[in-house]
Amino acid sequence: SPFIKENICQELLLSKQSQAKFELITSFKFAHFCSGKSDLSAIDTILSANGKIKINSRIHSNIYLFDDKKAIISSANLSELGLFNNFEYGIFLDDKLMVSGVLEDFNIIAKHEETRAVKKAEIEIIKKMLLSVQKNITQKKLKLSKFEVDYIRETFDVVDAQADAIASAFEGWQLEVFNCINLTQQQVFTLEEVNLFENHLKKIFPSQKNIPEKIEIQVKYFIDLGLINFLGNGFYKKLWR
Repeated sequence: SPFIKENICQELLLSKQSQAKFELITSFKFAHFCSGKSDLSAIDTILSANGKIKINSRIHSNIYLFDDKKAIISSANLSELGLFNNFEYGIFLDDKLMVSGVLEDFNIIAKHEETRAVKKAEIEIIKKMLLSVQKNITQKKLKLSKFEVDYIRETFDVVDAQADAIASAFEGWQLEVFNCINLTQQQVFTLEEVNLFENHLKKIFPSQKNIPEKIEIQVKYFIDLGLINFLGNGFYKKLWR
């Protein structure tokens, strides 16, 4: 499920038998936590209960499997709105052949090259960003992003938050490369544009020899945090405005 809320995850964990394993594949984007679509605390709750969490930024389906014998395919997210309030739609399956097909698809996603285990360090850095951003938000809710014709994909994953508030969670290379990315003029950028700040970074880190490689490492890190999307063909998109 792409969006998860803590109260629903707590109910699931309380309902399952002690020996039952709990595994979740979800999206993991800063904008989702910032807007309240997902709870970072839900991820903490599952990990604290020895559950497994994998993340893939392209997850948009809701598939629920039980003991590899039953399945629900639904429009409903793991949230109170999705499961109790909204007009959602789904189908329950207990046919052995059909459930095995759903299970096979789940395992394919779980082993996909873009799917990986969430890291504790990533959770902690997002907590810092959320605390900083929330202090700088005067509105009760974040504004919806404007529709962008040229880059439709992930339009609503862009959060209206001050870059300084996000940057306050970083230090060292992470901070400096984030600031350089933020200084690129467009929402969509390339590594070549960030590499134009090489001389600036060399003054700050004079002992670093391969600065473009270091920049690329930090860009990948920001992708993992859900702050940047890789659009393909060398283009990246900032998910803050």
